[in-house]
Amino acid sequence: DVFGLRLCSEDGKKTMTSYINDHPKMQAGGLTNIRLGVELGMTFLKQRAFQNPVTAVMLLTDGQGGAPDAATQTRWEAEVGAVPIHCFGFGANHDARTLANISDRAHGSFTFDENINTVGGAFATCLGGVLSVTAQQVVMKIQAEVPWATIHQVHTTYPVSISSNGKE
Repeated sequence: DVFGLRLCSEDGKKTMTSYINDHPKMQAGGLTNIRLGVELGMTFLKQRAFQNPVTAVMLLTDGQGGAPDAATQTRWEAEVGAVPIHCFGFGANHDARTLANISDRAHGSFTFDENINTVGGAFATCLGGVLSVTAQQVVMKIQAEVPWATIHQVHTTYPVSISSNGKE
């Protein structure tokens, strides 16, 4: 159990802890590969017995290196769906730009934790946000109500469709 959540299925299949411990690429040694860390989380999501519509990945790293490219994140989305990735950069030497890019693309969040005393609170806040989802698959419709106004561009990372006349 982590934060009161059971990290294995009810039938006793592999827990996240045993999955990490048994994973051949998961080892301490001073080298960081952010992409492999997130890949491990995505692999775990693909293998879960039950799919919860409210799902997120939380990544804590103190290092740099191995950032996933856009194609890798697109592949993850195709394999497990649009799962938010919440990144936590710990200490002064982490790659903040990479973590912010990952979380932006995956519609997650990025938190900088300078010392060990703030990590627990940051995780708890993020987990509280994940567990308090009130709506999913929301579609927002914007209309230009005055005759002379048209919509040319919407600044967002979410998919956008503008009507041919630019009114919606």
